[in-house]
Amino acid sequence: MSKRLFVKLQRYGCRRYSHEITQQRFKETMSRISSQAMILTTSNMKGVTLGSVTSLSINPRPMVQFNLQVPSFTSQEIHKMKKFALHLMSPTQHSVNMAKLFSKGAIKGCNDEFVPTRPFDLLVEGKDYLMYDVECRATNPIPTIICEEDAKIDWEKDEALCNDTKVDAKSLSLPILTSAERVIICESIRCFQVGDHEIWVGQVEEICSPDSGRVNEINKEQKTGGLVYFNRQFYKIGNPIV
Repeated sequence: MSKRLFVKLQRYGCRRYSHEITQQRFKETMSRISSQAMILTTSNMKGVTLGSVTSLSINPRPMVQFNLQVPSFTSQEIHKMKKFALHLMSPTQHSVNMAKLFSKGAIKGCNDEFVPTRPFDLLVEGKDYLMYDVECRATNPIPTIICEEDAKIDWEKDEALCNDTKVDAKSLSLPILTSAERVIICESIRCFQVGDHEIWVGQVEEICSPDSGRVNEINKEQKTGGLVYFNRQFYKIGNPIV
């Protein structure tokens, strides 16, 4: 068999195999990858644990991105009010308990209708969380974009449009977890629907750290690496590889 024919057979085999990858094999593969476990909270006492938060850009403004499986009561609230808080959690047992608490999805109630879980009902205001006022612009709800390969966004034009729709500002209260190392206050600016998930883009408006029952300015304590999720368990960062 010639070398050229052998290469063709190899490539064809790879293509054929790629179509036979099952959901289970994909899930098993992804379970080998660690991710940062963060907690998102938004208005109306909604919240969820995320493993998909990443830094998106620093210019022209700091932005983050994350994914949400839909349908989601938290997603509905972000669509409506736009503001949310991302919590960087310390690698402690308390953080693990909080992450598990906020990871419980909607449950089926009467008539097979989904009802939201209420994690804040198990927490104490003033101890476990604070209500933090942020400025909220009265704008239209964030639309969901159905992704297309050729879809392009003019970010400068889009930002100008958002500014043009600004109405009287009002105060919106977000629940802030007091045990977080950092809290990133964001405003959602874009949402894309892909399969059974939404990809959210948030513009960072403020970064703070809860301390002694109040939200204060950033302090410079030792970096911990946050709470890491790997293979269905929580971990902390170990020693560096030299």
